Amino acid sequence: MSGTGKPTIQTLRRRQRLFEKSIQYRASEFKKFATERARAEDELGRSREELRALAAHLQAVREEERARLAREIHDELSGSLTALKMDLSLLPDRAAKDRNLFLEKLTSMSVLIDDTLARVHTIVTELRPVVLDKFGLVAAVEWQIGEFQERSGIACESHLPAEEILLDSDRSTAVFRILQEALTNVMRHANATKVVVDLRSEAESLILSVRDNGKGIDPKVIYAHNSTGLLGMRERALPLGGVTRITNLPEGGTLMSVRIPQNNVSLQK
Repeated sequence: MSGTGKPTIQTLRRRQRLFEKSIQYRASEFKKFATERARAEDELGRSREELRALAAHLQAVREEERARLAREIHDELSGSLTALKMDLSLLPDRAAKDRNLFLEKLTSMSVLIDDTLARVHTIVTELRPVVLDKFGLVAAVEWQIGEFQERSGIACESHLPAEEILLDSDRSTAVFRILQEALTNVMRHANATKVVVDLRSEAESLILSVRDNGKGIDPKVIYAHNSTGLLGMRERALPLGGVTRITNLPEGGTLMSVRIPQNNVSLQK
């Protein structure tokens, strides 16, 4: 600064440089903020689309399940009960005419009753497996693997804890339904000949993994809005603080893993 109290040219230039740097810094910060805001808005929009797709899928599945149950109850249970009613109406006449025919009809009615009860058990089990409530998650997983292998013809290998894992009903149900969805995906899309299911408790978390030797999965499909099965698995784990991962294996096939805390601690970051 000169003796007159006026700033020198050097001082003015230094102030100008500082001002320009301040402007550049603020512009950079604003650009960063705008980028982060745009990314957050994109993620929010994507999440809303996923939720809408999931809601539509769940509604469609619910209606499809209602229609299926209505058909099964009408076609099988109603038909069986109608046949029993007709046989009962004929019993007095047959008992009077032919004892052997009467006993033969009683036997056939007993068989029909057994078949009807078995079908009722199957329908109830499909709605919610009794083994999950009575014996716990490990037993339910073992039962589901056996059912899947028998139905699909795909060889299954399982690694399960020797003792039952203590979980609340919400977590047990979520893990079981995720397993069902994962096995359904394998049967429908993987072209696999073998599935390996692993269930274990580790660091206060429950880990379920389903690995197959199929054709793998297109990475674009994993987070696609129309991949409602995969979306459903993530959405089941998310409210419980869980994390779901789906990846292709180097040796071929797909690995689905879900980690859910055995308490109320969230694993989300």
